[in-house]
Amino acid sequence: MHFINERVNDARKAFADAKTAFIAANAAPRRHAAALFGLGFIAYASGDAKAAQQLLTEGLRKDPTFVDAYVALGDLAAESRDKGRALANYKKAVEVAPEYASAWFTYGAAAADARAKAVAKKALQTYLKLAPSGDM
Repeated sequence: MHFINERVNDARKAFADAKTAFIAANAAPRRHAAALFGLGFIAYASGDAKAAQQLLTEGLRKDPTFVDAYVALGDLAAESRDKGRALANYKKAVEVAPEYASAWFTYGAAAADARAKAVAKKALQTYLKLAPSGDM
């Protein structure tokens, strides 16, 4: 769950921003999505995967281009061994942000785990084009 570990500090900030975003009735959809992502992350870190999934999904309703939410939903699904749902969320992440190398890597790894060899090959080749030195 490398993605989750890397986002602890982002989640703390998003949680603080959530207080402000939800007070302001006319806050931008992206701001709401970021706040919900932070709250979802905190729910996950607290051991409540169901609440995390609900908050992330709600955030995507506010801003369907919030790529980190798709990756996090993919991570949640992968952790629960729901390979199909994990793959679908990672696929959506690379569709929304085709320049996001880390999402391509995660999509490729999930495809390999699901034994979708052609998808895994394409995703990992795309990752290597975007991050030839292996940097995510």
